[in-house]
Amino acid sequence: MPPLDPLRICVVAPLLGEASANGEERLNGILGGTSRITHELGTHFVEAGHTVIAITDCPKHNVSLLKREYETFTVGSRFSVTNAAKFVRILETIKPDIVHFHGGELMSIYARLVKSKNSRPIIHTFTFIPSLARKSAKVTARAELLLSRVLLARSLRESELDHIVVLTEFARQKLISDDHFLPGQISVVPYGLPRDSDPESAEGHEDLGGVICVSGTRAGRGFRTFLSALPEIRSKFPGVRVALAVRDRDDLEVGLKNRISGLQVMGPARLSHSVSSHSIVVMPFSEHVAVDPPISMLECMGWGKQIISTPIASIPEIVGLNRGILVPTQNPVALANGVLQLLGDESLRQTIGNNAQGFIGKMYKWDVAIKSILNIYDQCMHK
Repeated sequence: MPPLDPLRICVVAPLLGEASANGEERLNGILGGTSRITHELGTHFVEAGHTVIAITDCPKHNVSLLKREYETFTVGSRFSVTNAAKFVRILETIKPDIVHFHGGELMSIYARLVKSKNSRPIIHTFTFIPSLARKSAKVTARAELLLSRVLLARSLRESELDHIVVLTEFARQKLISDDHFLPGQISVVPYGLPRDSDPESAEGHEDLGGVICVSGTRAGRGFRTFLSALPEIRSKFPGVRVALAVRDRDDLEVGLKNRISGLQVMGPARLSHSVSSHSIVVMPFSEHVAVDPPISMLECMGWGKQIISTPIASIPEIVGLNRGILVPTQNPVALANGVLQLLGDESLRQTIGNNAQGFIGKMYKWDVAIKSILNIYDQCMHK
């Protein structure tokens, strides 16, 4: 495909203006999940010579605090049917060639609502797998989703997204089997890693044998399973260093309340700092509650860490083939055995770490992702 002329690309994601993307910004916390990969995509598009405009949902005064490579607009406090008209007015002002949404099922409904009111090509990247997210969602979230579908039924019948992007083959298959998307509607594009977690930044990460849980403390993330596995781990390796990585105040509060003898609470800080002195990274998810696949998992694999996780969503696709260890969900004994297996075998740790790092270096490249996405844009703009 010949190079495209510079495009005006509108990237859309929730929470882009709620946290800091770099050290020059002073917002609460650090961009994570969907907002983080959307920011990275926009930044790489700018570096490739395209004009990027972001639309998000944040207080208006936050926009003036952002120091990004792209201009940012906000629809207000949260994306909802009540501000869809405002979103369309912003599109008429910025006049993008293409609009690229990121998020879960609710965000895809919002994208389809916008599609019904404007003629520009609209792409949506599912960062969560709809059918699995529905099972993990709270009752209020499921009710909101159902209500949105009922209220917007007519608009949704009359509008279809121009293309769907997912981050793994597993996600593609679930959209086809569970939500009845057509195979030709969906492309798998592994996004690159955030720039501050590039595998080259793994220098200084030594194999010191420590164990750290990085999946968070909220429901479905396996923190209790991790705590329950610690007595068995310590009975065999009394001197092992164990830690919890936290990225926000909520995680920190839970970590401090549940701190037991010898459990170090790392952060809030960038993940690279928290895990630098730990080799074994534990992510015992019990539900689909993180971006699929979890960004922190990809980061740690890129640094050569040894991952122990659970068969949730696309994780087996990422961690399989001796790139990590999978254990059953909510099973402290199995989790402890996985940790003990790695603690007792330095050669296995090295093999898994090398395999993981090689996989990430091969599969998660921004130049490849940008080329693939631009090809999708070109097809959508000319069909």
